[in-house]
Amino acid sequence: MSNRVVAIKILGVGDTTTVLPATFTTRAHPLYPTALEGTVVSLTDQLSSEIAVFGSMGSDSTTSFTVLSTAATRAILLSRGKVEVRDPSAQNQPMRTTGYISPASGPVTIPVPASAVFTVGNYYRIQNTVFKIISNSGTLVGARAWGCANVPIGMTQQGVGNEPLGCRIYDVSNGNPLGGCEQLPVVIETVDLDSITPEVIFRGYISKVSNDTSSGQQNLIKVDCSSMMAYLKSAPFIPAWGAVTADTTRPAGVIYQTNQNADVIQTKLTTPWVPEVFGPRFDPLSPQVGDTVVSLWQVREEGTGGISVPLENYDSPGVITVNNSVYLDFNGNQTATTNSYAMCFKDGYYDTGGYGPPINLYIGVSAHRRSDGYSDANRLNSNNWWSDAQQQAPSVRGENCIESADMPSVIIDLLLGTYNADPTLSQGARSATESAWLPFPYADIGDLIDLSSLADLMAGLDYPDIVQYVPGLTVTTVTTQRVILPYAHTSAKTVGEVLDEILKRLGAYMVYDQGKFYFGSWAGTRQVPAFVNDGALSDPSIKLTFDRGMCLMRVKAKYCIDIDVNATTYEVPYLNVDLASSALGKEMTVSHWMAGRMNPNDSFWGDTRLMANAFGLLMRYSQSAARLDVSLRDSVLDLEVGQQVACTFDNIVNSEGEMGVVTALGYVLKAGRSWKTPTTAYTIILPGYLSTTTQLSYWSCSALVVDVLGGDNIEVDSNAFIQAPILAPPGAPISDVQAFLFTQQLLGSWYDVQLLDTYGTLKYQGALTGVNTVGNLMTLPGFDAYAVPGDIIVLAPATYFGAGLSIIYDTFLADNNRQVDGVIAYSKTWVP
Repeated sequence: MSNRVVAIKILGVGDTTTVLPATFTTRAHPLYPTALEGTVVSLTDQLSSEIAVFGSMGSDSTTSFTVLSTAATRAILLSRGKVEVRDPSAQNQPMRTTGYISPASGPVTIPVPASAVFTVGNYYRIQNTVFKIISNSGTLVGARAWGCANVPIGMTQQGVGNEPLGCRIYDVSNGNPLGGCEQLPVVIETVDLDSITPEVIFRGYISKVSNDTSSGQQNLIKVDCSSMMAYLKSAPFIPAWGAVTADTTRPAGVIYQTNQNADVIQTKLTTPWVPEVFGPRFDPLSPQVGDTVVSLWQVREEGTGGISVPLENYDSPGVITVNNSVYLDFNGNQTATTNSYAMCFKDGYYDTGGYGPPINLYIGVSAHRRSDGYSDANRLNSNNWWSDAQQQAPSVRGENCIESADMPSVIIDLLLGTYNADPTLSQGARSATESAWLPFPYADIGDLIDLSSLADLMAGLDYPDIVQYVPGLTVTTVTTQRVILPYAHTSAKTVGEVLDEILKRLGAYMVYDQGKFYFGSWAGTRQVPAFVNDGALSDPSIKLTFDRGMCLMRVKAKYCIDIDVNATTYEVPYLNVDLASSALGKEMTVSHWMAGRMNPNDSFWGDTRLMANAFGLLMRYSQSAARLDVSLRDSVLDLEVGQQVACTFDNIVNSEGEMGVVTALGYVLKAGRSWKTPTTAYTIILPGYLSTTTQLSYWSCSALVVDVLGGDNIEVDSNAFIQAPILAPPGAPISDVQAFLFTQQLLGSWYDVQLLDTYGTLKYQGALTGVNTVGNLMTLPGFDAYAVPGDIIVLAPATYFGAGLSIIYDTFLADNNRQVDGVIAYSKTWVP
């Protein structure tokens, strides 16, 4: 009998005797003192997202569980009806919120018209969040309860005038019905009886509850759940917005008839800011946790818009103002200037410059007159002009332009509602509909998002593959390089659609597994592989499949060279001629976000991720990739979706038609986990199934000298070359010193290294005899006479590795014949 306990938490329902969420378990465990023990009857296997080959967004992986039908479980899962809180000051109408509820942790203010109606200590539901009331004296204050996450709750806008409308409030105390559990978040975890460390195996939300009495199962309640992926795909994406009014910065003036025959008139564009809907605007000089950040503002009409830095009018929180300008000619005709905005966008592509939607000003012009004070020959004709505020067409709207510190932070903010990926929200937050605000409590961002795979995907992205700030468009005094969230403005209505377009242009994918999101690139990012062999198999059955749908016959690279009038794009196909001539295989389209202002045949594009992806995809999938279906024992290997693996099996056919492969490289595409058995079924894709043995790159062995301590010890930087621990993929060294240690463990002995100056010139070569990973120390006899801070320590030439050369090698040590020490097998052929 398994000693694992299954615990199912439904966030947003519970018992008023505790703030903990309703929890069902298979048996008693001290981690869950308030759980309904022994009520979980069954739980289906936990599937990861299924990602279509060359797709971008993984599928919604569902699960279901059944619990015993008892009075307690029926009250939580099947009770219907809701008890509304009534407002006695408004003819006993249903009570509604009158403002924005902050996502800050701890007690928060709940704006209501009559706080005394609420009872301190009671529980009340607003949307899917339950609050326990702490104070009702003057202002209503509550703390989230029953496992509810710190997500904001704003008022909605309705009607022609977009009037704010608050949320209804329901009383869930005193035995009142809980109103049903559909759409509530659910977390499923397992823990061993003798452990206090649970493992989350599923995060999602409840989609259906059923109690089928006709089949003789009246004592069981079945609950169907969808995963976080489904929640993400449907989460609305609506940046804070409002109608735009245009006016001049001064009410009147004079325009003279000159050779230019036009004057530049400074204007301002204002948009009302409704804090009840979008939250209070974050003020850097008086920061409040969870307030909404507005660093950039865009004025948009359909797919065309301009981006500016709004004026810092925090003392007038009801309006967002950006400066603009127009040309006004002698006759009163208006023409937009080309520097009205700092950046602009059109049809899903961005550029520097000032083109945006046309702005209509109300300007009147008087009959011209002769100017006084000049001789007849020098008199100038002039007209008086005056202006008044004019609201723009409903299709023109001002919107929050979402930005963050870097591209990984942009994605994290989009999923979690943070700003600069700061989970404390002390730097501000996104508004209620500017993020998915995944409704799950987390101790660390890594609980919900795999940071290693996200960092690998976004590493090195630069112009034109992402949208970075241009010089002069600076948000703060401490950083000038920021990244804007790019999206196709007319088509992206949900968070899922925003992510889908970003991933497609990168040739990347996003999947769900074990309660978190993972990222990957079809073009391949190099990781430290996990080694899979026959010893990990739980079942001797291995299925190997070749399918023409797992190769690419064509990759289309979509270039945008400018957006001056319309977005000028070229779609250039790159072909695998052997496949394309017979229409065999699939095709992909990759692109970028910033207008390149270069023709597709310009060398400029050679340094872009767009081109690297296009050619990398064609080379990697030049013929059908192998698909491998295996079942592995969890005690030996617990793989993650998207993780790179190196497969060594004796009993599968290799590329020469014989049996056996050695370290065939691939990626985990899908995982099916069972809580009943300690095994997991995996689907692995093996691109480039070309040889019986694959040479592998493990990691880079390089270190930056920080200090020469004497006694043969040299201190080096912890992570000058190796990614930091939180970003390192599974199995990788987490510091530069540890990379040298792992190499020694592979070889079985220590080895020679070289000392190079900052220009790469050899200064000294000798033996590495030991390392201290805690102090980042390397023991290098004789090196202290030559080393200075800033020097680089690298592996010595391959000759000094002897028998270990088949394991440790470096492509850069190969000669012109691609041989290392005269053996071509020691040199790794570059594969994207």
